[in-house]
Amino acid sequence: MMNELDYFIPLIWEQDGHFSPNYTERDNMYAVNGIPHAAFQGQEMIVGGIGGGNMYSYYLPIYNQFIFDNSPVYMDLTMLTNASGGVDIEADIVMTGNLNTTNNKILFMLTYYYSASYCATVSRYHEESFNLNLTGQEATFSHSFDLENSWDLENIKGVVLIQTFTSSGNDYDGSYGPYPMYPIHQAGITGVTLDPDVELTLIHQDDWNMVGLPLGVEDSDYLTLFPDAIANTLFSFGEGYSLETNLVEGTGYWLRFDGYGSTTMIGDDFEEITITLDEDWNMISGVSNPADVNSISDPYGIIVPNTIYSFGEGYNLADVIEPGLGYWIRSYTEGSITISSTAASGKSKFVNRLTDANSISFNGQTLYFGVEIPQEEILSYSLPPKPPAGALDVRYEGDWKVVKDDGNIEIMNNSNELKIDYEIHQDNWVLINQLTGEEYSLTNSGTIDLVGDVTGFTLMKEDAALPSQYALAQNYPNPFNPVTTISYSVPFSGPISLKVYGLLGEEVSTVVEGEHKAGFHTAQFDGSHLSSGVYFYKLSSRDQTLTKKLILMK
Repeated sequence: MMNELDYFIPLIWEQDGHFSPNYTERDNMYAVNGIPHAAFQGQEMIVGGIGGGNMYSYYLPIYNQFIFDNSPVYMDLTMLTNASGGVDIEADIVMTGNLNTTNNKILFMLTYYYSASYCATVSRYHEESFNLNLTGQEATFSHSFDLENSWDLENIKGVVLIQTFTSSGNDYDGSYGPYPMYPIHQAGITGVTLDPDVELTLIHQDDWNMVGLPLGVEDSDYLTLFPDAIANTLFSFGEGYSLETNLVEGTGYWLRFDGYGSTTMIGDDFEEITITLDEDWNMISGVSNPADVNSISDPYGIIVPNTIYSFGEGYNLADVIEPGLGYWIRSYTEGSITISSTAASGKSKFVNRLTDANSISFNGQTLYFGVEIPQEEILSYSLPPKPPAGALDVRYEGDWKVVKDDGNIEIMNNSNELKIDYEIHQDNWVLINQLTGEEYSLTNSGTIDLVGDVTGFTLMKEDAALPSQYALAQNYPNPFNPVTTISYSVPFSGPISLKVYGLLGEEVSTVVEGEHKAGFHTAQFDGSHLSSGVYFYKLSSRDQTLTKKLILMK
């Protein structure tokens, strides 16, 4: 973006320790040892420092003499960031008149506005010969400057002017002076506001990732932003997962890769974003810089505490919203929140009820058991919707990460190996493999290593009483192809049947039938002989029938 500045730009040279001209060099160059100072058409006045005084009354009539003069030089400036982290200033110059002076120079200056808007500190400086002097001549001049990491890009400007150097000495080298400044023109002195392009490098893991858009970009196509992503794997979340092609700021997405790697994005940064949440679970993303989760503005208290999750090797509670990543967040109701990288972090009001709980982890994903959570806090211990197939996920039936007594554990394993670590603080427990029926006693702490397909476990106290009633769990996985596991409970010994039916009520398969002992049971259903669709499975005993729905997808 370019804006033309009329007649002059007040500048103050930075002090020693920065790039030229610094304080000592300024004294040599201009024979001025007071700061700040100003020079116009070779006339120098002390504003501060030695001599004191006020230059305004002296300067104004001189300024008015030149206000209507036409400049013999036209400049068109651009300034952009470069790959090395600095800026390039380019001046396209056309001579609209003749220059009658010699020893002309073009001066490039990078200025920084620390606080005041009416003056700029010259932080970078470069000069070179200016060899145009006749009407119609044109050329492009350019120079690159580095930047300081602490600078706010919005406060940086580039300034270019034409100047005649007249002195008994040689060209400026820090030892000759004085060198009065003679601006050839006034209206052509031009300042350019930096286009604040920011470069971010984002790391992704193998397989599924939760991603977001951390910069304002012209092309938000997912394959443009993530060229090594697998095609047709960008999914947003609403009423289920939806296939997308473009990313939107503030929204989180699933995206799949076929290996570890990174991608670099260039665009405009933003420090704050307001996001509208739906009731229940939402996929979101943050801003261009990290933001503490406790700094999120939630004026109406709609965020369910302790429900902001990232995804790595499974779901993990997040402390920071990182740029370029996607996150799950649960909301009590519809409403808006604001994420800002500059907002102060508040204190979390969440009380963790799991400090004394037993724990069990599956390939690093931890569940808890043996504690009771107050009903009004139970949503804080819920888990987001399951990730796409192929990712690691572990949870209790019903999408929980804690149970009081017994529970069915659902497993999505992305490897053939399963490492189970447990730590028991109270009671003795038993873990039952739902596929094989094998039981593992959980006492104190230990590790169980399994190889092969595992879809779920049943967890219960080792001395637990038999089930008090018939129960039929949701099959897992669901949808499935072609095999799924069904868990059920029988409170009394006797005949039971577990059958599958079509939508019209026709029986299509018998899974289990006959005498059963009281206890917890699992069975596998193979739907390879059936077509894709919705089916029902029914558990029947002498005096009770329970029914649930399953989905076969081939």
